[in-house]
Amino acid sequence: MIQHWPLYSEKLLNTLRRLTEVGLLSGTSGNISVCLRRDQQEGLILITPSQRLYQSLKEEDLVLVDFEGVVIGGDLAPSSETAVHLQIYKARHDVNAVIHTHSTYASVLAVSNTESLPILDELVVRTGGDVRIAEYGLPGSLDLANKIVHALAGRNVVLMKNHGLVGVGNTLEEVIQLCELVERSSEVLVMSNLAGGPNLIPENGIKFGSEVYKKRFDLLSKGSH
Repeated sequence: MIQHWPLYSEKLLNTLRRLTEVGLLSGTSGNISVCLRRDQQEGLILITPSQRLYQSLKEEDLVLVDFEGVVIGGDLAPSSETAVHLQIYKARHDVNAVIHTHSTYASVLAVSNTESLPILDELVVRTGGDVRIAEYGLPGSLDLANKIVHALAGRNVVLMKNHGLVGVGNTLEEVIQLCELVERSSEVLVMSNLAGGPNLIPENGIKFGSEVYKKRFDLLSKGSH
């Protein structure tokens, strides 16, 4: 096994509980992983199991897999979206946590093929601008994983067409906050369209927020190698 696995298990389960409490996860929808160890293109991740109710999950239900998707620890099958998580970790050395949700308003945008526009200052600072939509791919497929990685270039969150949301970051707490922000911003966008249409942040505000994000993103990327 790996040293400190119980510590990561506790953090992952706490993340599940928090996201379930705020409505970003429900039942068996979505999945979460954390990277425990990385060495170039090799590593280990701890990930939620497939088709298990989150409310009843215990530490022993989580699954440890290597970067090839081989189960190293745990008795259950890993998430059906394991390929998505692994491709992200392989492509992004600044990423140590991945959360995939089926949250309501983000899913509305994903289904209507509507990018999350830069309508809130905090969204631009935390995401770099708009939230792109990854092209449709079959659930659990390598094709879907590669499309998500492509859409994540220079970003830390992406909508999945007709599916949901994927957020990435250095820590689980960072990604939790990101997913909560994107869901709230998606709700604001949907409601503002009903109220006559949103006013976008002026160009200078978008430029400023994007530069703040890029500086932070660059620092994380350099510090992860």
